[in-house]
Amino acid sequence: MKPGDELALLAVNKLMYMNPEDTSAKITCAAILEKAIAHSPNNSYLKFAAMDIFHKLDATSLSWKIYKTLGLKHIQLDSCSFIILPYLVRGGLYNETVELCNSMIRFHTITARDCGDYSGRAMKSGILSKADEFLVFQRTKMNSSLSMLEAKGLILDAAAVLAEPIERKRTEHETMLHGKLGQLQGIVGGENDYDRSTQMISEIFNPFASLSAISWAKSVEDGQEIGGITDNRDFSILSHRLLFTMPLDQKDSIIQGALRRGHIHGLLLRAAILVEGIKGPKKGKVVGLNDELKKRTESFLRAVETVASVKLQPDEEESTGGKHLLSALSGLCHALSVVGSGTPGLENDTLEEREVTSSTILEERAFMHLKEARETLKNSSVKTICFVLPHYIVPVFSLFRMLAKVCDLFGWGKRKSKSRRCAGAMASFAGQFCAMIEGFRSTMTSLPLSSDGLGFGGELPPKYQSILGNDIGEQMHRKIIEARTVTKLRVDPILEDMVDFLKSFEVPED
Repeated sequence: MKPGDELALLAVNKLMYMNPEDTSAKITCAAILEKAIAHSPNNSYLKFAAMDIFHKLDATSLSWKIYKTLGLKHIQLDSCSFIILPYLVRGGLYNETVELCNSMIRFHTITARDCGDYSGRAMKSGILSKADEFLVFQRTKMNSSLSMLEAKGLILDAAAVLAEPIERKRTEHETMLHGKLGQLQGIVGGENDYDRSTQMISEIFNPFASLSAISWAKSVEDGQEIGGITDNRDFSILSHRLLFTMPLDQKDSIIQGALRRGHIHGLLLRAAILVEGIKGPKKGKVVGLNDELKKRTESFLRAVETVASVKLQPDEEESTGGKHLLSALSGLCHALSVVGSGTPGLENDTLEEREVTSSTILEERAFMHLKEARETLKNSSVKTICFVLPHYIVPVFSLFRMLAKVCDLFGWGKRKSKSRRCAGAMASFAGQFCAMIEGFRSTMTSLPLSSDGLGFGGELPPKYQSILGNDIGEQMHRKIIEARTVTKLRVDPILEDMVDFLKSFEVPED
């Protein structure tokens, strides 16, 4: 720490305390911290503060660039990464989220191997107390790490929305990434779902694979205690927040989030396997269920009930519409089960009965809960949209695509929306869902890409210009615009793909 660093932090805290929502004040803080970091590049607290400010400005890619200059290694990945992980998700930087989470998992994998080696050497040397120390550390601190648990769940969520590079122009210095739904990984209701699901199942019981979050969530459902999770986060790195605060997930919230992700992705796996086994009707009659399909359906319905009972933190439930989206997801799942396998326990199973029952579920449960979620999420911020997209919207969209595929198999496809009740219910759900996604797109499109959009003329207040320089305001302005463009390119193409699919249900009758 060099002379003046604390004064820079104090100035930032005062500005954020007096003008917490003022864009000009935030950009002034960012300019102050840029200058301070250039003067004192080894002061991590300045960098942590800059990460906070840039995230407030929806310029999370700048927060990520600063984070990489910290050079966090080894145990610091487990204890300090918590400050950037929520920013990456809420900033739409899903590739970077997976990159960081994979680094954390690799560290835990290496640590587990090294602890075994070192404890063995200690035993050979006769230092049993040291061997015990290694084993206790691994068992109590590392194997049950809260950060590791969160990282596994975030990888599962982000896998389906990873971006891919696009062709770079000669004038561009960095490769731009465009978001793509299910291009590389994830269960998204696409043609590769079954193959991906069978590959994923083989990794579920590997303790150092992200998919082990699914088996962990299942073990908790079966009665395993979750009190042994260890919080290794180092909160001392937040000492720069003197007069302003940033959202900080509590331990219980992170555990509940991991449970939700484990249950939802376990459900998606079962849905992909179920859809692959569903057979269409023959000569106007349903095909009898074989034992394999019965088992798949029963397993799928158990997973649906588990997801429906997932608990959410009150703030998440209110701000993200999470409970309504999970209820809509549950409705889609029950409709999928009825269309593909019939109503459980019903003796007189006919096509008409399946259509009536599934249509009722779609109209009275799935559609109504989606409508409530849309009302909750209207006028959502960029951060909220980036958060709900992988956590809730993608699972709902994936189940809807699976259900559409099965309905088409039964002759109730999108072109029958006027003549078949189930097809009409699907079209209504698609219309409501499309309106929600278009609202998200409107917000992402308005994410400022011009100098006028930030509400800041490119100049700092006069009292700061003499200290920081006349041109730094314009430089910060340009950087923030570029960073916001990164977020837009990661999220908007995914929303566009969803809208294109949902609008296909507006086709005219055959």
